[in-house]
Order: sequence, then structure tokens, then C-alpha cells
Amino acid sequence: MAYYSGSVTDFAGLRQALVDTLTGNHGWSWDSGNAELSKGAVIIRLTFDTLRLTASARVTTGSDTGASGNCHVGRIGPAPVYDFVWPVLYRLFVSASPDEVFLVVNHSVDIYQWLAFGQSAISLPGSGVWLGASLLAIVSNIDNGISIEPTGAVGSATNPSLFSSPNTSDFNNGNSYVDHGITSAFGGNWVLGQGIGWRTLLYTQPNTWNSEAILLPLRAWILLPENKIACVAELKTARHIRVDNYEPGQILTLGSDCWMVFPWYRRNLAARNGGGSFGATAHTGTLGWALRYDGP
Repeated sequence: MAYYSGSVTDFAGLRQALVDTLTGNHGWSWDSGNAELSKGAVIIRLTFDTLRLTASARVTTGSDTGASGNCHVGRIGPAPVYDFVWPVLYRLFVSASPDEVFLVVNHSVDIYQWLAFGQSAISLPGSGVWLGASLLAIVSNIDNGISIEPTGAVGSATNPSLFSSPNTSDFNNGNSYVDHGITSAFGGNWVLGQGIGWRTLLYTQPNTWNSEAILLPLRAWILLPENKIACVAELKTARHIRVDNYEPGQILTLGSDCWMVFPWYRRNLAARNGGGSFGATAHTGTLGWALRYDGP
């Protein structure tokens, strides 16, 4: 998985760094008129203003299309309590077969935000395009702050982790989606992933024997009629992990693989399980993720 890093001073520079890297090194195309990155079935629209860098996906089927045929998903930008302080350090992870792109931004000393998109390796009726970002796309919908409780985001707060919020059919109130094309219990072609299966395992980490945490698969699930579920994405280069004993940006070596560790938003050892009754917190405890790292 290719790795790049750098520093930028505004959202225009952040988008440009992403576009230049993907088009210059990984076979992506950039349509400046429509502000769209594309490769195969993956078409991602990237727009910015003084408050955010927003990602959306081209949706040509189903009823969940947003303005101009794009389903608005999420953004990087200011959140309650913490402003977005420039300059920022970005880290970019890129892989192919299937395509997976992860942009991690470190600002305000210890806050980490992310924007990610790619192609599901699972055969689906839909395009299999997935994407997400730390915060809800609509700025006003983050008024209640951060929430990463076991049941997902509360109220209009955002859960700043990938494929973990409750299902919703409202594309303005989600931060991660998969274009699966399956009829779900919530209707529509785009629904949020569910934190099914891994939550209980994460809450038993790290182990008491050697204080290490296990890398758990990062998957997207949807709820189907008759209380059934389906896995619609499993990322090959990203994993869930508890970050109690790992510093942000620390590299773990497991055999021939290396993984770089991050909190989902901001690490807090004193409240390690997160929280956020109606977004009352501004951290994600020790809940985090790891990205496969092939860097210097």
C-alpha cells in the first residue's frame, strides 16, 4: 500500500495534494469541471470551502441520489469544541485491486480526521463504491458533537468512525456509505454500515496478558428484512484496533506487514470507551484504526 505525507495550509491545498497523488501515481482521472476523481466504477466528487472538504459519490441508480446526482456523505473540517487549525499534516494511503484510498489529517496537535473511498471486494448488485469521512456532510448536523457509544451516534451527533453509525435512509445525515444495490430494511440504495460483530471484541481489548490489541476486520454490514444481515464491504488495508497502548502514528510490525495506528478522532485514556450522550464528548476514547503501511 503506497504511502505519502505532507503539510498544507488550506482545504484547497489538501484537495490538490490528494488529486495530484492519485492522478500522478495511481491511474485516477480528474475532471476539474465537475470536481470529480474517477477510476473504474469509483467516481468521487470533492468540493471545498472555508469550512470543509466534502466527499460525495456519483449515484446513477436508486432513490438516494442527492443534488446533481451525488450522494453527499461526509467532510473534514471544524467540529464543536475544536477548530481546524492550519497548517495540518496529512498522510495518504493508496492501494489497488480493489482500489482503497485513505486520507488522514492531523490538526490541533492531537486531533485526527479522515476521508476514505474505494471499491468493495464483495460482489454486489450495486457498483460496490464505498466512501466516508469523519464528520457529517452538512455542517449544521454536527451541532451535537462527537458520539461513539456502542449503539452508534446519538441524536444529530456524528460517529467519526467508518461503517459504524446506525442505518439511515437520509443521505444528509450519514458519514459513510456503500452502494450495495440490495433491498435493505431501511430502503434505498445507500445505507449506513452497522457496527456488527466487532464492537464486543473491541470492548475486550487490549488483552491483560501482554497489553496488546488485536487488529480486527473493518467491515460494512446492512440490516435486511426479517432481521437478517449482509456484509457489503470488507477492507483489505484497514483494521479496527484499540489504541490504549499505541501512540497516534505508531507503526506496528506483524510478520511482513506494517500498520500505522490512529484514533478515530482524538484519544482519551481517561474515558477509553468514548461516549457522547447527544454528543457530549469531543473524543473517541481509545477506539481507533490501523492502515497498512508501506512507507519509509
